[in-house]
Amino acid sequence: NVREYLRSLGLRFSRRTVNSFHTALKVAEDAPLLVLAGISGTGKSLLPRRYAEAMGFHFLNIPVQPRWDGPQDLIGFFNYLENRYKATELVRALLQMSAYNHKLVQKKLGDQLIDDRMLMVLLDEMNLARVEYYFSEFLSRLETRRDIMNVEEVADRSKAEILLDAGRFARDGDLRVFVDTNVLFVGTMNEDESTLTLSDKVIDRANVMRFGRPPILGSQDDNHPEDARRLRAESFLHRDTWDGWIDSARSQDLSERNTLLEWIQELNDVLARIGRPFGYRTRDAILAYVQQH
Repeated sequence: NVREYLRSLGLRFSRRTVNSFHTALKVAEDAPLLVLAGISGTGKSLLPRRYAEAMGFHFLNIPVQPRWDGPQDLIGFFNYLENRYKATELVRALLQMSAYNHKLVQKKLGDQLIDDRMLMVLLDEMNLARVEYYFSEFLSRLETRRDIMNVEEVADRSKAEILLDAGRFARDGDLRVFVDTNVLFVGTMNEDESTLTLSDKVIDRANVMRFGRPPILGSQDDNHPEDARRLRAESFLHRDTWDGWIDSARSQDLSERNTLLEWIQELNDVLARIGRPFGYRTRDAILAYVQQH
């Protein structure tokens, strides 16, 4: 349905690209960020937006600004002049998407919980600013979710929660946000003289898809708006459905696991020769990706 929806809008993505995008989102527990990199104008921003429309995801677009230099640009801060916490769109969305978030914050912000749905967050042109400045700590918290034994336990869950700089707003103690697994993060990055490269820490925790030069620059005469309206999701995708797809793949026996591990070892040996070896995290992410694919 996603592929047909993209075609109806005149968007030309290969089957492999769409499958890779879908699979990378399903392994967010091992690689919590999906980066779409390449030259400008190749549909890096359009693919996640249209995918979300076809699948029934909520969608939040966050244009990254060159001046961003800390996590406050992403999650807000307490304004002492106005005497109030200035929440960002992202924080409001995160509060809505998880039932574990602080009830006082939900009450203060007046937002409704929709934790039974899916949300895709797009960090558009994420490398206009240094990603490790504004997103590094956030990314570490997302990765920590794997170590939580019981998400229902407050003490256990707090390991992955993000502390809000809420100032006097937090009269009853620190205010924290738990980013649940129904929130998926995608970033786009152009590769030109105006942008910055990603650090090893970010790349190590991300899947990266590269968008090169289109082989054929055809016309847009193949747009079919009526088909697009028909194929666009009429209701929101339930998170249990999404989780079911992931769990279904996990339950399957990866019959060629030993062969795959041999290939991974050989790949790592080759990369070690040029000073770019990887560790257990990347190995586990590769295994998870193959399983979900």
